[in-house]
Amino acid sequence: REVGGDFFDVMTLGDGSLLAIVSDAMGKGLPAAMFAMILRSLVRALQDHGPRPGILLRRANDLLYEELSGMEMFITAQVAHVDARTGQVTLAS
Repeated sequence: REVGGDFFDVMTLGDGSLLAIVSDAMGKGLPAAMFAMILRSLVRALQDHGPRPGILLRRANDLLYEELSGMEMFITAQVAHVDARTGQVTLAS
């Protein structure tokens, strides 16, 4: 009960833009913390395929869905891509 599934992360992408994620894995304790870290790792790995938040979350969901469903858990997440050159922000949840 001393750890949980809440986390946030901000990554600088190669083009100078930013990708930020705020997330909460359902539950408390080690299972929630582990899924939060798995999602963080997936987002960091998948961001190389492009910074589009909706596609990134869809890919992460495809990879995590079966495992999360088997444990009757879910993760809520919001991802933002901030283009520093144009000031445009793209969100997905």
